[in-house]
Amino acid sequence: MEDTVSIKVKVADKIIPLKISIDEEEQVRKAVKNLDARIKDLRRRYDRGDTKDILARIVLEQAFELATIKSKSWIEDQGVSEQLDEINTLLDSYLEP
Repeated sequence: MEDTVSIKVKVADKIIPLKISIDEEEQVRKAVKNLDARIKDLRRRYDRGDTKDILARIVLEQAFELATIKSKSWIEDQGVSEQLDEINTLLDSYLEP
């Protein structure tokens, strides 16, 4: 069984209790730190804008970034698949009697 830890993080002035694996704690804390920095940056840029608007903007940015990464990954996977097909064809031609 994986060891878990209960932590509390603060995001946009809200305390959020989490139960995560010990292995994930460092990454979660880094993510919270990055998110906090992004919130502060957007508050400065948009003259302290509404927290919900700022969080919505961050969610949209992250969703776009994730979609872009997934799309790029799929395209790269397709390229690898095509190369493997070519290798298989070459191997088949060499192995034919």
